[in-house]
Amino acid sequence: MNYARRACILLAPAVLACSDEGPSAVGSFSLVQVDGTQLPYLYPFSDVRYHAGTLTIRADGTFSDVIAWTDGAGAHNSNEFGTWTQGGDAIHLQYSPGGTNCPLQTGPCAAGEYHASLTTGFLSKTRVESALLRYRRQ
Repeated sequence: MNYARRACILLAPAVLACSDEGPSAVGSFSLVQVDGTQLPYLYPFSDVRYHAGTLTIRADGTFSDVIAWTDGAGAHNSNEFGTWTQGGDAIHLQYSPGGTNCPLQTGPCAAGEYHASLTTGFLSKTRVESALLRYRRQ
């Protein structure tokens, strides 16, 4: 184990991003595709269109997720947040309740979990019965 990894493990043992199992997910990612379609993306059976997004994964085990979208009522930015863990290339994102302006939802954003995978320069995330969102590392 190299000294940088050992220091990371000693300073933040609860953060799995410091493991030797795979590349660290820590960083910022720009949304580039939804279900294989480049942005802007029109969500099926709605007037919701995704224009941009940024997923920021922090070393303290938290993340934020912002998506710029429009519908018949105008332009919006969703703001969601939560905690994450990583094992190798697999990432688990646990969204907390209380996010704002989520598309296709009324009131605060619902809690939920996404499973993501990290490949060279990209992060892809999905959950059951949901769209596949693909992000490029910034």
